Amino acid sequence: MAGSFTRKWENSIALHANVSLKNPFSEDFPAKGPATLTDGMLGDKDFSTNWLFFYGTDMVATIDLGENKTINQVQMNFLQDAKHFIFNPTNIIVETSQDGRNFKTVGKQQPDPLQDGDYNIKPNNYSFKVSAVQARYVRVTGTCLPALPSWRLWGNKKPALCCDEIIVL
Repeated sequence: MAGSFTRKWENSIALHANVSLKNPFSEDFPAKGPATLTDGMLGDKDFSTNWLFFYGTDMVATIDLGENKTINQVQMNFLQDAKHFIFNPTNIIVETSQDGRNFKTVGKQQPDPLQDGDYNIKPNNYSFKVSAVQARYVRVTGTCLPALPSWRLWGNKKPALCCDEIIVL
């Protein structure tokens, strides 16, 4: 199919794990709520299909693996769709914890901002390799743009973040 894309699926140890969110997701595009992030289903280019939508707020998602497990990698996808005011996070932080209270940062990235006028729609994968960390909890923070870029201003709209899946290997 022209214009289609494929992404390799990995067997995530977070599949169907419980997810708690610090900030609310958009009720306009709820997908499956927090379970969207560990349901094993990747989103496509349509932000209303299997993407958890955060409007004007950071995504802070904590996954409970149920017990301590060995973690070697954490991956997540964020959607880029400037036409619909959806942008990559300005920062991504991955943290792990054995008790759910004391978290240790195991990875940080600062995705490149979109170039002026970039209206390409695509999911962007971010991957963090870690060294066999033992943890029960994985927290992923995606920081939302504080304001729309000057080339995409529109009334009182705010920037949004969309994440489809957090994969823990």
